[in-house]
Amino acid sequence: MRALKFLGEGGVGPFSGFRWPLPEGGAPGGWVEASEATRACSRGVHACLPADLPYWLAPELYVMELGGAVTRAELKLVAPRGRLLGRIEGWTGERARELAVAAVLHARDTAVAILCAEAEAPIADRIAACADVTALQDTLAGASPSSDRGKLALEYLDDAACSLASPAVSAYCAARVGLDRRGYLAERAWQAEWLARALGLWEALAG
Repeated sequence: MRALKFLGEGGVGPFSGFRWPLPEGGAPGGWVEASEATRACSRGVHACLPADLPYWLAPELYVMELGGAVTRAELKLVAPRGRLLGRIEGWTGERARELAVAAVLHARDTAVAILCAEAEAPIADRIAACADVTALQDTLAGASPSSDRGKLALEYLDDAACSLASPAVSAYCAARVGLDRRGYLAERAWQAEWLARALGLWEALAG
């Protein structure tokens, strides 16, 4: 089964510290064997489907092959073995920042909907008129909603806009603009769709 995996620079696992054998000269990296008795977050090779990716952003992204019985866990896949097939070259620091900017602007629209629902139309109109993150930050600096939900949404939105240097943090804060679990998951799903389109991930998984 083909899947995706985020790794740190040089193919190092961001949590395990394990250095993966990298693809070279068009050939896959070597197989990494783990326990047949897999358990999410402790035993096994972990990978992602496109829908999982926004939760695990890291500097390098690879297509990988999983071997053995593949188990679906929360936000991940787990298998007893795996190998890296090739790097997604389109995932760069610049593309990560593009994701963060897109996530902030999408969350802006979510915040506008929340403000409108809280009868904060004047502030909602000013936020909606912001065409870029700089204009949004300037507007947020002078925005003072009277409703608790409006205040919280704009606080998360401001955190997201101020965190573009760390795309993973920015994308997380943008998702929190949704306020409740349903809203949070909707923002994460949108981010996943953006990644899949921008990087051609479904095509990469199809081989």
